[in-house]
Amino acid sequence: MKSLQISTTTKFKIDKRKIHQIIKYLANYFKFEIINLEIHFVNSQSILAINTEYLNHNYVTDIVTLDYSQNPKEIDAELYISYEVANENALIYNNSLNVEIIRLIVHGILHLQDYNDTDAISKKKMKKIENKLVSELFAIELIKE
Repeated sequence: MKSLQISTTTKFKIDKRKIHQIIKYLANYFKFEIINLEIHFVNSQSILAINTEYLNHNYVTDIVTLDYSQNPKEIDAELYISYEVANENALIYNNSLNVEIIRLIVHGILHLQDYNDTDAISKKKMKKIENKLVSELFAIELIKE
């Protein structure tokens, strides 16, 4: 997938080929084409700046999804994932960091497929499909020791 770029400033190494594998799986599942998709692994300070600048949220989140195409069948987007928040969430929810990062990638793609988590009903629907997809993908080892 030449239209998928991955950048990272993390302390751990992420297997970019495995991210391609996950995105390919999700593209086949949802039947979308990637025009351009950039996945950035950033620190909490960077994600706070992105939240503030683009979403007027003055707080740290685990992921920010910026959708440029507004078409779920033709993806043109950026996903910003805070590896620090992902690591904190992994500890809180008793997951591995690997599973948490997979969850965040899936979560971002779900937003690009017009799922949202702005109200309880939508959040429940989104969480159900997110859990299903994570359970299908959890064995993919993204993080290299």
